[in-house]
Amino acid sequence: MEAFTDQQQLVLDIIPRITGMMSMLGSSFVMYQVLKNPQKRTMAYHLQMLALSCADFLFSFSWFIYNWPAPDSGWCTANGFIMLLGGTPEAMFNAGVCVYYMFFIYFRWSEEKILRYQRVFIIFPIIWGLIISILPLAQGMINPDPVDGACWLHPTPAGCSGSECTPDEHYYHLYRFVFVLIPLWISFGVAGISMSFV
Repeated sequence: MEAFTDQQQLVLDIIPRITGMMSMLGSSFVMYQVLKNPQKRTMAYHLQMLALSCADFLFSFSWFIYNWPAPDSGWCTANGFIMLLGGTPEAMFNAGVCVYYMFFIYFRWSEEKILRYQRVFIIFPIIWGLIISILPLAQGMINPDPVDGACWLHPTPAGCSGSECTPDEHYYHLYRFVFVLIPLWISFGVAGISMSFV
């Protein structure tokens, strides 16, 4: 893959920070509105939105700092960790909001009945996010992209050359596919099916 031109790199430096900051502000507003109101803190919809907003804030923060951390630094690894911790769970929480709408509007479930099952829609994404972020961290799989410096699941650390520095790329692709992409697709599918009922 060719390196980006200076103009392309400038765009890649600016756009994620603008959209990331806007998303963090919106998520912060939702979190504040739910946390300040004791009644909202006990309602299924608001709890699901709080969980979604927390995951969105983390994921947006990782895009806001994007490639600022120096490659091969602890900050770069932390950014990749935060991106993994927030990305897939964000899609799962979004699917949970859609399922809430389906249960509440289409099936006419009561608030109490939804609250009984809601734990699954909040706890499972948190556990999944911890699994998919801690495993690659422990295996040293979070590295900067040699092209744009963004930290995520990349096989080769920056500045490394030679056969000893190139791990099995199939392993990285398989990990991304099984633990990140398939849950994302399932979440989008669940959201789409739920919204079609509504």
